[in-house]
Amino acid sequence: MFESELEIETSNEGETAIAVEYSQLNFLLHDNMTLVVGKFLSPIGQFQERLHPSWINRSVNMPAGFMHGGVQPSSDVGFMLRGGVPVADNFTFTYALAVGNGPRFGHDEDELELEGFGKDNDSNKSFGGRLAMVHKSSLELGFSYLNAGLNSEGGLQPDGDVEPAKNANYRLWGADLAYSKGPWDIRAEYLNSKSTPLVAEATEHSEETEEEGHGAEPVSWETWYAQVAYRLSGISDN
Repeated sequence: MFESELEIETSNEGETAIAVEYSQLNFLLHDNMTLVVGKFLSPIGQFQERLHPSWINRSVNMPAGFMHGGVQPSSDVGFMLRGGVPVADNFTFTYALAVGNGPRFGHDEDELELEGFGKDNDSNKSFGGRLAMVHKSSLELGFSYLNAGLNSEGGLQPDGDVEPAKNANYRLWGADLAYSKGPWDIRAEYLNSKSTPLVAEATEHSEETEEEGHGAEPVSWETWYAQVAYRLSGISDN
């Protein structure tokens, strides 16, 4: 199966920009396993993959930290194995395990770019995914984890800026809950991510201190939301 979403935007000056939200091939390897290849929505947590389109989640706005430019990656380019396996009469175990190009440094010291990029400019892949247990009552509990290395060579950039080299580890973990039954839809999610600089040891030929490091700053992010929705339908025959 093939699925894709294109974004076409026309500016006030009449210029047209086309972006690919996702574009993926899904190979059905087994009843319990699907191979996904291409640019896919991030399986980390539940919001990006399931709820971010406004026609699905009709809240006034997206939860803080879960929109584009938020805490977790919105998409990635690579491959993913996903599926579900019944483990008991009342439970199903679901998984989504992905390898992708991963995040990369932005221009600011504490900025990370978490979109899915077709080019891996730091030669470090991201590894992560989401594991969940789903009860037949529609109660779902999930746990997500992502690990990626970050580095940039520094020096003169294409835009003319001079940037120091950076080297860091990026780790994210989170937990989520969902219950959707009849007119009720209850959801909650928590994400915690950190970018930790890696500093090369000073040698006799180098006077670089730990504070000067590789130009990266330690940064941490934390965000969560909870929402309860009731669908106003079936109240009367009309």
